Amino acid sequence: MTQEIKKIQFLTRKIDREKRAREEAEKLLEAKSLELFNTNHRLKKANQNLEKIVAQRTEELVFANAELTNLIDHANAPIFGVDSNGRINEWNQQAEKVTGYNKQEVFNRHLVNDFVKDSHKKSVGTVLSKALDGEETENYEFQVLGKDGAPVDILFNSSTRIDRGGKPVGVVGVCQDITELNKVRN
Repeated sequence: MTQEIKKIQFLTRKIDREKRAREEAEKLLEAKSLELFNTNHRLKKANQNLEKIVAQRTEELVFANAELTNLIDHANAPIFGVDSNGRINEWNQQAEKVTGYNKQEVFNRHLVNDFVKDSHKKSVGTVLSKALDGEETENYEFQVLGKDGAPVDILFNSSTRIDRGGKPVGVVGVCQDITELNKVRN
């Protein structure tokens, strides 16, 4: 009987140890679950705040983009933009007025090949290439052909367009129509 009592005592201690271990594991699991719940709650709140900030900044960027587009479109100087391949991607109302071509007619067409007078194609191509390399040009004169075929004398300032990474992606040209001035000069 003594052996049976020892065995019972041994099993009782074993059961008690397992019970304590289970209780400790349950407490640890409960604490970790609460910690996970609280962390998840904080992350949800942080995510909601970030979504609000992103929405606000997106709205600000959309407004700024619309404002800049409006400014360019309604500027009193002809403004055009080309991508890194020389294809037109910006053409404001004054560029339309000076050349007779509207934005839809010129969009994605090659500026030099399609609109610059033959005698100026090479030099204008060089100016645009230099602008893509970061070398901007001021007060450069050349001629474009208007929709009616008449040459239009342009005084041109180039600016390099860069992406967020600082890589050149195109050129913006701010111009003046100096056709009448050149007629008076000559």
